[in-house]
Amino acid sequence: MPTHYSQRPYDFETGCSGLECVAASAIDHTLVFLWVGLAALAVLGLVFLPKAREACESERERTRTEARAFDRFARRIDRIDTASPETTVREPAAGPRTKTLLRPPDATGDGIRDVREAYRETVMAVPHYEEEYDEPLAENVAAEFDPDAAAALASGDRLTPQVERALVQAATDAREGREDLVDALDAEIASLESYGETLSGLERSLDRLDDRPLPGQSFDELRERWREVDRLRTELGEVLADRQDEIQSGHALRGGFPDPWTMYAYFYQSIPTTHPVLREGARVLADLSTAEDRLARALSRRA
Repeated sequence: MPTHYSQRPYDFETGCSGLECVAASAIDHTLVFLWVGLAALAVLGLVFLPKAREACESERERTRTEARAFDRFARRIDRIDTASPETTVREPAAGPRTKTLLRPPDATGDGIRDVREAYRETVMAVPHYEEEYDEPLAENVAAEFDPDAAAALASGDRLTPQVERALVQAATDAREGREDLVDALDAEIASLESYGETLSGLERSLDRLDDRPLPGQSFDELRERWREVDRLRTELGEVLADRQDEIQSGHALRGGFPDPWTMYAYFYQSIPTTHPVLREGARVLADLSTAEDRLARALSRRA
């Protein structure tokens, strides 16, 4: 995948354990996956979707800032004078005639130094640069550009038209890669919003079932509540199966990522899970299971 300017170091899970393992292997789309992580969720008591959306929105804003920085850098290069391969001059010669000489280009390197300064004042001047990388220009351009363009910018001695074109193209590629990443983040944020609304609706439905104490309800009322909890469980299973299918199919896979697992690891490196929708669903399932246990005890006392 192309190097993204804002890419912070992140750890990939190398073993097969817990929730992410089951998501990655797609073994039993819902219930087995969810039950694996319930104990940890009960201890942590976390609500993941708001944190997931915050992480994506923060990364989207940084990525947009970087895209604009590379665009400004490309436009700055266009305004810098380049050295021609050779310059033709006419100089006086002895006698009435003149002679034509081919003189090498100016080797002062002012043009390439101007380009380096433009890079520092655009790409390296984004507000989060120090937090993300805090690395010198040569190291940064080596990660961002192809080897030829990076070498020309980091250690070249003059700005020729060929070097200028290569640097403008490299900056354009970097900008377009970030625009693709913004599209991927937009799609993920929309998905988080949709699943968040659905899961919140399930929780509200479950809360409404608790409007009266169970001891005061008849056997038929308790049995109806049991059916409603079972319906909510089925709906939850369908929602989480849809999300797992979305993950495994590479839903909105853009931004140069080689696979969905890399993309989600990148998006959610700042929160405790790379699959916040599934982890949130596990929390809702825990609530449903608690409600079923209470109803089962109440029904057994009526039998």
